[in-house]
Amino acid sequence: FSATLYRGRYNNQLVNQPGTGPCTNGSSCYINIDKTKNTGLTLAAATQVQAVRIGASLDLQNPQDATKGSRLKRTARKALKLTADTQLAGIDLGAEVQAIGQRFDDAANKKPLGGYTLLNLSAKKAISNSWELVGRIDNLGDKNYETAKDYATAGRQLYIGLRWTGQ
Repeated sequence: FSATLYRGRYNNQLVNQPGTGPCTNGSSCYINIDKTKNTGLTLAAATQVQAVRIGASLDLQNPQDATKGSRLKRTARKALKLTADTQLAGIDLGAEVQAIGQRFDDAANKKPLGGYTLLNLSAKKAISNSWELVGRIDNLGDKNYETAKDYATAGRQLYIGLRWTGQ
């Protein structure tokens, strides 16, 4: 089990600004926020239950524009990750659930972005001393979600590959 408290203060943090104000391209640009701060707590734990390694982490944070006193846009106050890993017939199998809380898409905190939960799966099999066959499915449930308003995020994705371990 671990618990980590943190507090950060930052000057001139870059954030994305929609195509209004100082953005000359009409789409978006990056601007500096004079002062930001973030305080938070990360709790994490892991244990072994028979042949399964189970882990969890919870992030609770308060990211703020210190000048305006509003929450930094597109940054959730809560994020949870659950993991489970095991080996079956020489294959390493993994599952991960990511839950991200509500955020705001604007600096004024008037345009909420809903939270989302994703399920990801992975597998790995050694096929020699130097090579592994790896596979991963991200967003297994094909969840439609946004990290930013009208920003296209990927649906279900499948990755398959060979990894050289260099041994």
